[in-house]
Amino acid sequence: MNSSIDLIKEMLYNISITDPGHVSLETLTLEELPGGRTRLTSQSVFRSVADRDGTLQSGMEEGVQDTYDRLAEFLKKEKDDGNDKERAKG
Repeated sequence: MNSSIDLIKEMLYNISITDPGHVSLETLTLEELPGGRTRLTSQSVFRSVADRDGTLQSGMEEGVQDTYDRLAEFLKKEKDDGNDKERAKG
């Protein structure tokens, strides 16, 4: 599969979800692993413990897990579609 996901190695961005005063610096790193796998590492750095706690209390943790679940479903579908296309060629 040759997609834009293959080309991204690291993404750095600021995010403010719960309150304009609760800003965090987000780093998302994708690392190629053996067997066609990829490790996704996400790190959030907040300006204060209060900012971190406020974000966690907002339900952000569930939202992040839902996002990762949808990403996993998407990638599985892409892989399955790619396998189907390869079988159709062969």
